[in-house]
Amino acid sequence: MMRAIIVDDEPLARKIIKEYLAAFPGVELVGECKNGHQAVRVINDEKPDLVFLDIRMPGIDGFAVLEQLQCSPRIIFTTAYGDFALRAFEVHAFDYLLKPFDGRRFRVFAGRGESATNGDGHERQCREGRDHVGVSALQDRSGQDDRRC
Repeated sequence: MMRAIIVDDEPLARKIIKEYLAAFPGVELVGECKNGHQAVRVINDEKPDLVFLDIRMPGIDGFAVLEQLQCSPRIIFTTAYGDFALRAFEVHAFDYLLKPFDGRRFRVFAGRGESATNGDGHERQCREGRDHVGVSALQDRSGQDDRRC
């Protein structure tokens, strides 16, 4: 089971991402955060495999969150600003979802993730050495969805 956290200051964005994730039985949502400070604490406590991370938030932004993490989850940036894409990939983002995005874009991510895992589905570890399930746990069980985040 892949463990995920959503970090976004917009309640509607968190709600839509949460609904999209519900279509993937291999993903367990273990936290939702509305700002960067809360995200640092929750990510370091929960040590998720995957983080959906907004960039522009009050307090500290998504890049500052990354600098304070004690583990290395896969980061999917979810933002309305395309001008951060280069920087996102410089910090090894797994994906960059430009708002508004829809369910089809989520499924594209899932397909990309399946091909990125190794044979046994296990990948990187947090500093505590905990094993993590690869992104292949994302197996879409939904139909078409045209809502946008």
